[in-house]
Amino acid sequence: MELFIELENGANRGQLSFVFNKETTLQDLKTEIHVKYGIQPDDQILFLNGKLLEAVALSDHLIDHNFKNKDIIVVRYKEYARFEVLRKTVNELFHTTHSDDPEVKYDRFQWCSEECRRLYGIKFDYTFPALLDELYEIKQKILCCTDPMYPAIKVSFIYYFRKVFPENDVIVGRKEKGTRSGCVVRVSLNSAVTKFYVKTQDNIGAMDFLCPKNHPSVDIVELYCYKLLEKIGLCSDGHFIHNLMESSFLIYIGTRQIDGFKTLKEQPKIDEDVDSKICQGLIKILLLFNVLMLADCSCGNVGFDAKQDPFIVDFFVNDPRIKNVQFLDMEIICNCVEAHCYRSKFAKVSQNEKITIAKNFLVQSHLINLLEECATSFMVEEQPVLEKYGMLEEKTQCLTKYIEKVKENINKVLDMKI
Repeated sequence: MELFIELENGANRGQLSFVFNKETTLQDLKTEIHVKYGIQPDDQILFLNGKLLEAVALSDHLIDHNFKNKDIIVVRYKEYARFEVLRKTVNELFHTTHSDDPEVKYDRFQWCSEECRRLYGIKFDYTFPALLDELYEIKQKILCCTDPMYPAIKVSFIYYFRKVFPENDVIVGRKEKGTRSGCVVRVSLNSAVTKFYVKTQDNIGAMDFLCPKNHPSVDIVELYCYKLLEKIGLCSDGHFIHNLMESSFLIYIGTRQIDGFKTLKEQPKIDEDVDSKICQGLIKILLLFNVLMLADCSCGNVGFDAKQDPFIVDFFVNDPRIKNVQFLDMEIICNCVEAHCYRSKFAKVSQNEKITIAKNFLVQSHLINLLEECATSFMVEEQPVLEKYGMLEEKTQCLTKYIEKVKENINKVLDMKI
């Protein structure tokens, strides 16, 4: 005969089959459950067809206690209740105010830390693999609050990059100085090293001009622009790292470091032909900063890779104040990016040539079509975090408004007379 065993709260574990006969005892059943789920016999509470199984000796034969063919046994793990208490306590700790008694709060953190270690020790994550990520996240949250040598900012980075690159070592560098500064995260496997530059400011979303300012927000427009620039080829692949800690910010932005990249400050003196290519690249950069309504176009935020292809490595979305498209006067780029060494080069490029370069770039990049395509894929990818913070509908409207404004700017450029 056959029994079916289910683990209560055991997402994705399904039913297990257990074949028994007239000689099979309850001890045999509990041993099988221990083998399959890793739950010690004393920690098992069994339900037979929805009713608690009580007063059955381990040596008793199953068949003597009305166990029948195709019966369903549900196993409750005592430790799951302890996990629920841990989950609830951690959530409460990260939503409490600074007025709470620090000693009480510390004691609760210590209890959570010990409880987390204990659950790992009994391989709770083996019994409930679906809770592995949540248990790890709880562990990291506790760690950053009980270990002063483990800054909170590193928790999110290490957690994210270990999930994306599970076989790699992850090392988070020192945070640079400045409000919009960042740090370098090294991801390495054997001798292969990839570096990511991650913005570490606490106010991403604070300048979201298309959305209400009465709550912390995910600046959907800024995140969208990173993905759009990536598709155009003027930004390296971006990573949106969700913050694990309750705070005034929700997301960090990380970009892969570009091989051979140098900012305008770092550009060496080069020959005439390459100089001309850089001028064309700067025209594209300035065009995008204005058409996409970006700000912070400084000589440290734009540059070129080893092939002299242009890249934008940092920006934020600005309040749109563009009244016309005379921004294609390249005097602006000389001031805006402080590219003083290129002033003479720009002076030799006529306004018609600049407009032609801008128009050709808009047409060849299919930017007006990419706006909608990128928005569709972006919203699918970021839907979980937007839903989590209850901002899906609101943010969709923000992005729609932004795209319409960008389309207006693109059409203004395309309508310019040469």
